Amino acid sequence: MRRFVQMFVIAGLAVAGVGAGAIFSASGAASPSSATATTTKVTVTATEFKFKLSKTKVPVGTVVFTVVNKGKVAHDFKIAGKKTPKIAPGKSAKLTVKFSKSGRLSYICTLAGHAAAGMKGTLAVGSATTPPPTTATTTTTGPEALQGDPTAGQAVFAASGCATCHTLAAAGATGTAGPNLDQLKPSQAIVRAFVQNGSTSGGVTMPAFTNLSPTDLNNIAAYVYASTHPAG
Repeated sequence: MRRFVQMFVIAGLAVAGVGAGAIFSASGAASPSSATATTTKVTVTATEFKFKLSKTKVPVGTVVFTVVNKGKVAHDFKIAGKKTPKIAPGKSAKLTVKFSKSGRLSYICTLAGHAAAGMKGTLAVGSATTPPPTTATTTTTGPEALQGDPTAGQAVFAASGCATCHTLAAAGATGTAGPNLDQLKPSQAIVRAFVQNGSTSGGVTMPAFTNLSPTDLNNIAAYVYASTHPAG
C-alpha cells in the first residue's frame, strides 16, 4: 500500500512537471512576440521653397511624417511612392510610410516648379549614411539658362495684369500690392510656381493663373528672370 502511494505521488509530480514545463514554454515563446516594432515620428516643415526634417536618418520600419506648411502657398510631400494631399498654408497632414530595407530615399514637393526651386532632399533609412556637409563656404551659381522666350513672356506679363500688383522696371510696372520683382530677383522656377499656384503672401491673394499653358509659364518666367538679372 505504501509503495502504491509513493508511485501515485511520483506520477502526480511528473504530471505537474509536464504542466509546469508547458507553461514555461508558452511563456518563453510569447516573449519574442511581446516586443513590438517601434514607430519613428518625423516632423517636416515646408516653406518657400524648402523642406526641413526633424530627423535626417530613421531606422527601418514604420515612419509617421507630420508635414506642416508654414509657407504662403500650398505644398505637398512625396517619398517612397506615397504623398500627402495638397496642404494649404497653415495646415498640416500626416503620411505613414513603412520602410523595409536600408537605403537613401528622395523626397520632393510635386507641385509645379517647387522641387526645381529647392523643395527636395534625401532621407537616410537604416544603415544608409547621410551625405557629408559641403565644405564650400561660398557658392558660384551662374546665370540660369532661359527656358522660354522673354519677348513672348513680356506679352504674357502684360496680358495677365501683373503690372497691377508688381513693380518691374523693364515693364514700366509700379504695382505695390505684390513683391517688387526688381528687388526680389526670383528664379524662373519660383516665378512659374507662384504664377501657376497663386499665393497669399503678406495677406494679399495672388490668383493661380491656371489658364496659362506650360509655354506661357516658361515665357513669363524667362521674361521676369531676364529683366531682373541683366547680362554682364
